[in-house]
Amino acid sequence: MRAKRPGNSGFTLIEVMIVVVIVGILASIAYPLYTNQVIRGERSDGQAALMSVAQRMERMYTRDNEYSVPGNLTSDQGLWEVDVSLQNNNQGFRLEADKVSGRDDSDCDGTMFLTHTGERGPDACW
Repeated sequence: MRAKRPGNSGFTLIEVMIVVVIVGILASIAYPLYTNQVIRGERSDGQAALMSVAQRMERMYTRDNEYSVPGNLTSDQGLWEVDVSLQNNNQGFRLEADKVSGRDDSDCDGTMFLTHTGERGPDACW
């Protein structure tokens, strides 16, 4: 009697290539979605920094009847720096958040602003 030869238990080249193509298609869909979410998260860090500084300035205005520049003008993640411009004899302000690190954001150009009247822009950033 002859001993049975073990059968081939591997994958064919076609099967491996099909798996590679499927993984490539999934990666080409997933990566742009991932980077878009990262950019949106970084943008929300800048928005939060602007809102936080504006709230601190409003508290100072309530207490002192004029706006003044608060300390700590960077975002929580350190991606944005906030510049303060006092206007109308310290009765108004304009905040500008400039991106200092992180991914490039073509919609936002790396700058957002917020004023004491609630005006904000550019629209693509908010």
